[in-house]
Amino acid sequence: MIQCKKCEWSDIELEVRAYISQNNITIDSYWEDHILASRHYQFVSEDQPVGFFAIHNESMITLFHVVEAYANQGQELFERIKHFEQVTNAFVVTGDEFFLSHCIDHFTKVEKQAYFSVYTDKPLT
Repeated sequence: MIQCKKCEWSDIELEVRAYISQNNITIDSYWEDHILASRHYQFVSEDQPVGFFAIHNESMITLFHVVEAYANQGQELFERIKHFEQVTNAFVVTGDEFFLSHCIDHFTKVEKQAYFSVYTDKPLT
């Protein structure tokens, strides 16, 4: 059984940074500010971290990731975290396909803001 446990940003920072890098997710300071101001949680199975999520202002999911070995449980875990605080929406960057696909499956309304994608290996300037 996968448990959800509250943690500090420092507990998941390396995993979040690796996830962002591996998936070429472009971030901006607005998104980053929301992430850092969120409450952070880990998914844990048998005392091993298997993912993370974050909730901003008790109502907005700002991070959601499950390692590949447990990704088949993503739908169930996403449903659980929607009831974790008082979640009514999510704030997701378009490059985060795992999180974005769960949002599309679980929320009926989509509001677009600025969105970013990386189509090259060249550094952003």
